[in-house]
Amino acid sequence: MGFSCRWFGRGASFPEDPDEPVQIRQEAPAMIVITVQSAPLSTVAYDAAQEILRIEFRDHSIYQYFGVPPSVYEALLQAPSKGGYFNRAIRDCYPYARSSLS
Repeated sequence: MGFSCRWFGRGASFPEDPDEPVQIRQEAPAMIVITVQSAPLSTVAYDAAQEILRIEFRDHSIYQYFGVPPSVYEALLQAPSKGGYFNRAIRDCYPYARSSLS
């Protein structure tokens, strides 16, 4: 199955350099952190109301991806290769910011 990436503009501003750490608020109480079986990914959390996907990698870096629809989050959780799905359907497909908490 092929994936196409597109940036979701929601009127939010994002840093010019997405790898520049920015202060990101702690996840909302409704955001449940899930530990996943994956070589590159450690945990995944999702805020459905704001469509924010938070991913912690094995190197302890934390990124938040904006405008991620629930279907993409659910597909990530169901993917046999979460790292592969991340690379195909999320990475470079959504605006993101690195958390300064990492």
